[in-house]
Amino acid sequence: MGLLKRLYRIAHETIFPGRCLVCGCFFKRPNRALESGRGVVGALGVALCAACLKQITQVESPMCSICGLPFASRQGPDHACEKCIRTPGFFSMARSALVYDRVLKRAIHCFKYRGQTELAAPLGKILLAAFQRYWDSQGIDLVAPVPLHPKRMRKRGFNQAYVLLRRWGLPTARRPAERCGPVLQRDLLIRIRYTAPQTTLNRRQRAENIKDAFALTDCDSIRDRTILLVDDVYTSGATAGECARLLLGNGARRVDILTLARAVLPA
Repeated sequence: MGLLKRLYRIAHETIFPGRCLVCGCFFKRPNRALESGRGVVGALGVALCAACLKQITQVESPMCSICGLPFASRQGPDHACEKCIRTPGFFSMARSALVYDRVLKRAIHCFKYRGQTELAAPLGKILLAAFQRYWDSQGIDLVAPVPLHPKRMRKRGFNQAYVLLRRWGLPTARRPAERCGPVLQRDLLIRIRYTAPQTTLNRRQRAENIKDAFALTDCDSIRDRTILLVDDVYTSGATAGECARLLLGNGARRVDILTLARAVLPA
């Protein structure tokens, strides 16, 4: 049976080779052993060729100990960046899995706007690895995706942050007295105001654009809770900061941020 499966796989790959979602070249999809040898980025080997995979960079220290911005200098320890020192935000810590460069940007674009939902599994796996790297799961009470406005949700068909989180297998309900790991709360936040896409705006405009754009669905569930907000990309931090401000203002003990990608250049 093992030989038959192997022959079938070889025949299938010969007739239907993989095609890289970024550069469009045909490539042979790696087996599980090769995928694991490439670290967390290797999960994307099912959709990207080896040349594109090499251009994806994992976020590493030294970085800002608060917002997670990787520093240009690769020497020295983690420390707070100038922006976080001068204008402290509402969240306690933000971390990202990968640097938001050209290749990753194209892959995320395929996932969000071109219906390539098969990327949800490898991207969700990478996001989960970042969560396990930076957080003790027992210290997180609630995990929630940053929401989309209903108008944008209808157009896209899904909330990319929730689709990535759904792969983690977290429970969706637990009695308040129980403290044994995080609970996924899909609709903890809702978007009540339709806003222009943040990518079209500068840093100051993004902060103004997103102000008062969110509301809470259940204030009681967040009191004295540590909350992890999850999104796909961290650029200026305006969206994360506004969500954290709302949660803390309604009784949350602490808010942290996790994103799949982190923009490095000034927004």
